[in-house]
Amino acid sequence: MASPVLHGDCNRDQAPLPRPVYFRPVYFRPVMYALGSNRGEEPVRVSGPISPWARLLDYLADRFGILFLVSAGNVGTRLSLPEFSGSIAFEAAAPEERQAAILSALARRQAERTLLSPAEALNVVSVGAWHADDVPEIKGATRFAPYAGTPGPNISSALGLGHRPPA
Repeated sequence: MASPVLHGDCNRDQAPLPRPVYFRPVYFRPVMYALGSNRGEEPVRVSGPISPWARLLDYLADRFGILFLVSAGNVGTRLSLPEFSGSIAFEAAAPEERQAAILSALARRQAERTLLSPAEALNVVSVGAWHADDVPEIKGATRFAPYAGTPGPNISSALGLGHRPPA
């Protein structure tokens, strides 16, 4: 993860960051906890109270003046698109139709695709994935653009409602 932070997209010709950055991923135990894989527990989902891990990051950010960049997390559940009978119909649709269906499905499932702990912390920058890169087309590989024109949120990225979302 340090390489994308320092160098960005390797398919772009761009200079690395000009100054040193301390990069310390602290994700194994928190991710196991957040995903519920530690002891067969349910994953920690956030759309209300702030998790203990997020509160700790808030405290450390305030106490030591540290800016934490936290992954919003990825959602493992499939995104259902009832507007299409299957993947062939989806791929055959116009880009505008695909985009409308995806954005509608993301909006419908927003409450279930919440930020994973500790991304709901108040004093951190939560980073979600964006569907845009400079990866060249691969011959023989199926790749579709889910959005027409401008890119949008990555379909697997948690979009989240954050702390105390509106009712």
